[in-house]
Amino acid sequence: EEVEQAMRKQMTAERERRATVTEAQGQKEAQINVAEGEKQAAILEADGRLEASRRDAQAEVVLAKGSSAAIEMITNAIQGDSLPVTFLLGEKYVDAMRELAASDNAKTIVFPADLPEAMKGILQR
Repeated sequence: EEVEQAMRKQMTAERERRATVTEAQGQKEAQINVAEGEKQAAILEADGRLEASRRDAQAEVVLAKGSSAAIEMITNAIQGDSLPVTFLLGEKYVDAMRELAASDNAKTIVFPADLPEAMKGILQR
């Protein structure tokens, strides 16, 4: 009877050991699967950011080419007369000032881009 009881205890202990090992293996596989999923998500997110950066760079190139073409057209149109260029720069300057003024946190003092030339123009009038 003692031998039988010892054998039952040994069989019970062996079942519990196998159950513990199986549970640990399941937890390990679950953690591996979670880590793999997170890794795949990070890769996809990085790929998305890379593609967005690529598109932004291409857009910058297109804008630069457009600006270059516009400058060339203006240069050909004015043929040495600086007044139209000054006018265009003035428009950009006024737009920039408008944006600055619209800001809630506008505590900026702005001087003309070419202060000596601006003073000369004021004094001539």
